[in-house]
Amino acid sequence: MSLLPFWALSCLFLITVSIVIRLTDILFHPIPSSLDHKLISESKLDFDEIKEIVKSYSLGPHRIDDFLAPFLFVSVYVNLLAMGVFVWNTFNYWYLHLPILILSAGKFRNLQEITHYAVHGSLCTNKKFGRFLADLFFQLPACQSDAKTRTYSHLVLHHPNANVFGKDPNLDDFIKVGLTAGISNLQFWYCIFYPISLNGIKDTIYKMLSNIFCQNNYYRKIRISIVLIVAFAFFLNAKLAYCLAVVYLIPLIVFYPLFAWWSQVIEHRWYVKNIPVSMEFSRLECEVGRPTIFSGFEGWIIKNEVLPFCDSYHLAHSLLPFVRWNFLPFLDKALRFNLPYYSKYESFGLFFSSLSNKSSAIFQLKDRLVSE
Repeated sequence: MSLLPFWALSCLFLITVSIVIRLTDILFHPIPSSLDHKLISESKLDFDEIKEIVKSYSLGPHRIDDFLAPFLFVSVYVNLLAMGVFVWNTFNYWYLHLPILILSAGKFRNLQEITHYAVHGSLCTNKKFGRFLADLFFQLPACQSDAKTRTYSHLVLHHPNANVFGKDPNLDDFIKVGLTAGISNLQFWYCIFYPISLNGIKDTIYKMLSNIFCQNNYYRKIRISIVLIVAFAFFLNAKLAYCLAVVYLIPLIVFYPLFAWWSQVIEHRWYVKNIPVSMEFSRLECEVGRPTIFSGFEGWIIKNEVLPFCDSYHLAHSLLPFVRWNFLPFLDKALRFNLPYYSKYESFGLFFSSLSNKSSAIFQLKDRLVSE
């Protein structure tokens, strides 16, 4: 006779399914042994040589990814389902559900990052299919703009213009909430936690409603249908309404935007000045960006909840955006080995650094923006 109730075994089974899917994805994307020898050897390579070698190894999506890609989304959704089963069966113990709010938000960040690779065309070989999956599994249920709009904003507006005033939409987001140079210490921390402020939550709800009702595209009816189904479920059963609130609505409206905001805040060295426009691409990216090391248990949490699917290797991604996430940790190592300027502005940790001579990513930004 089992020591655990059936619902608990069901949760463990769902989590196991998720782990198996992720391991399968890793299994089908090994690092070629010869690539290690070519990129990390006695002779240093320049960036163009690294790029050519990487392209010759086809570190983007493979044919098998057209089959595997949907299962990556499934791996996240079975985790959300497991959390829903847990909340349903521990309905009377609300204090057990507080961590679920954070864990669910992390799963939405997982979905955001998987679809980020769909936007870049590195999720699967069929780019249209990748964007369809992005809409189906994240953009629609999370009430975000459609994948086509996101592709234009991210690939056309942001990537070629990182940290360029008037061109980079990310900078516009910062300016809107007051995250600019010359602010006070209090204003800085308000901006860092802006998404969970009353104004931030109001902005999130407004954007979601705009995406649902104002975007005139073929997904509009589906978005409205999702809203009506969720609303109907709230009136159908109080317990079901509570589960939806804990696993879906509150994480999506409050904590997921916070995690996504932190990712945006630390992905580049915002507001750096005096960078020559004529600087070569790789050096320019390393001036407006920098690698960050996340170590220990805190680092593990951040890399799974806040910066999943190798979003913690953002500079490597910026330099080689056509590469699938599976290969970014290795390429980060290769770039560090070959390019002295790659880790010039390296930071340690999100908020707290374990090294006295290195700042965390957030405090690097604070040093540039806050006027004492």
